[in-house]
Amino acid sequence: MVRHNKDNKNEDIISNLIDCILIHIVSFLNAKEVVQTCILSKRWINLWKSLPTLTLCSYFRTKETFSVFLSQFLSLCDGSTTIHTRC
Repeated sequence: MVRHNKDNKNEDIISNLIDCILIHIVSFLNAKEVVQTCILSKRWINLWKSLPTLTLCSYFRTKETFSVFLSQFLSLCDGSTTIHTRC
């Protein structure tokens, strides 16, 4: 969400939120979408690594692509992630 301030400059108000609120927001996404948020801004690059819950859904074409994704995800996250399956 971009808002115009009185100086007529664009202001990114979502990126101005504190990390715990951003993490709460992305927690409603599935694992693949959460990782994709890292391209939104430099501040979001590592945000997904602190997610307390990971939602896995069947958005992967093969078991192999799912396995590769999960392996890479778990090797990069901070280790306190709880894995749940929900679709």
